[in-house]
Amino acid sequence: MAKQLEKNQIQPYFDQDLLKPGRGLREIVNISAVAVCFGEKTAQGQEEKEFQYLITESLRQGRTIIPVILPNFQKGTKLPDFLRSLKSVDFRNVESDPFNLLIWAITGVRPKKLRPSK
Repeated sequence: MAKQLEKNQIQPYFDQDLLKPGRGLREIVNISAVAVCFGEKTAQGQEEKEFQYLITESLRQGRTIIPVILPNFQKGTKLPDFLRSLKSVDFRNVESDPFNLLIWAITGVRPKKLRPSK
């Protein structure tokens, strides 16, 4: 996914790439959208607290929050309450063209592939 985003001139940031040990997500400031990916594992402990802080701060600063459901997301698992009201991008449903939906959510520009035909 990261390589596809880069091909579309979108620079993805991952906390493990940006943060040196001992630092937290509070230091990530130059972003306009946050894609929160949900897959097989869920955040726990300190990681969960940092995640909650990132979402809270992002909402306060008017950033777009995009819940992203990865193909390995456990069936029957629910998104956190505060994210359920947001339209998610579901990579389990390939017919919906999830990658282009993600591009649209990040950039605010609807890709031509997703535009309704006239």
